[in-house]
Amino acid sequence: MHLSKLSIKWKILILTLIGPVIIATLLAWQRINDIRSGAEKAIISKSAGIVLMGEATRNEMAKNLQSGVVKPFDQLNADNVLRAVPVIMALNVAASKAQEAGYVFRVPKTDPRNSKNTPDSIEKAILDEISRNNLTEKIVIEDNQIRYFKPIRLTAECLYCHGDPRGEKDVTGGIKEGWREGEIHGAFEIISSLDDANKAITKARWSVMLSVAGILAVVVVVCMYLLQSSIIKPLRIVNGFIDRLADGDLSGTLKATSEDEIGNMIKKLGETTVKLNTMIKGIVQAGDQLFDS
Repeated sequence: MHLSKLSIKWKILILTLIGPVIIATLLAWQRINDIRSGAEKAIISKSAGIVLMGEATRNEMAKNLQSGVVKPFDQLNADNVLRAVPVIMALNVAASKAQEAGYVFRVPKTDPRNSKNTPDSIEKAILDEISRNNLTEKIVIEDNQIRYFKPIRLTAECLYCHGDPRGEKDVTGGIKEGWREGEIHGAFEIISSLDDANKAITKARWSVMLSVAGILAVVVVVCMYLLQSSIIKPLRIVNGFIDRLADGDLSGTLKATSEDEIGNMIKKLGETTVKLNTMIKGIVQAGDQLFDS
């Protein structure tokens, strides 16, 4: 329907509702974004905390090695070497805490000795990016999950199994890679689900929609009442009065029931009609007198 064919009631109602609808939409969008953002920040913070706990364990074990609290690796058998390696302890602690939080813990590595640590395409790209740009962390937010990466830098004790001479077997039976201290060949990875956050967002979306619908319904009812009583009803009375004037009936009267613009219009129209009626009566009387004389 063309706008010009709409009644004034609907034009005013549409104009009245445009503002509340826009404001409600913006507030709803902001509210939903806040829920999503808050959930993401909480998960990322918890993931970072888990990794920091693992790194703290690694640092403490390294200090024990340096101070002699833990025997040097060359004085330990293969099983005990793995238990004494700081990064292994860090991984175990992080994995345990991640499991308690309901997260998935992985350790994607370049050329891993354990096949379960083979990186997928995303992890491989992240490891390359971390190493290339010397990143301290990397966060990947997907629709249903968050991947938090923290690079694992090689320290001096790592070289016992992964340093030189390259190609030689280490004490655990693995083949040394000839890596260097400070290099990055792997990362802590914590994968956390966003299912709970998405459910909260869906719930909030419905809640906001219902609230907005309720508010708009109240606005519509109030607007319709005000329009009907203050504008539509007076205009209908005026239209009826004008129709009678068009038919030549000047006997009617109009009385304003309000002091607003429409009330003032009705008052002026009524006064004009009275004056017009008086003037026409005067003309008729003058004509009658002229005819009688």
